[in-house]
Amino acid sequence: MVLGDSIAVVITIVVAAAAYFAGNKLNRKDSGALVRQAEELANKMVDDAKREAETITKEAELKARAAAIEAKAGHDREITEKRKELQTQEKRILQKKTTLTRKLPCLTRRNWIF
Repeated sequence: MVLGDSIAVVITIVVAAAAYFAGNKLNRKDSGALVRQAEELANKMVDDAKREAETITKEAELKARAAAIEAKAGHDREITEKRKELQTQEKRILQKKTTLTRKLPCLTRRNWIF
């Protein structure tokens, strides 16, 4: 039975060595797959962050444009109001001038009489 025991020991050693190498190879495969998955996840996260940053930047640009348009509209309204006021004042001044121009001959005649 020594021979049978020796064969069993040799077979056990061969099987153990094969199991060790197979396990080691699978472990490397698994490690490589995990590294690839981690890299893919990291790349996806970076891409998502870039897209989000672009979205935030575009939103900020749109808000700034809207604020600029609103400011310009407010400025335009203010200028329109000022123009109307100036036109009203100009109209009053012209009316006063016209009135004074009509009254001037009468006033000069009265002053000559006295």
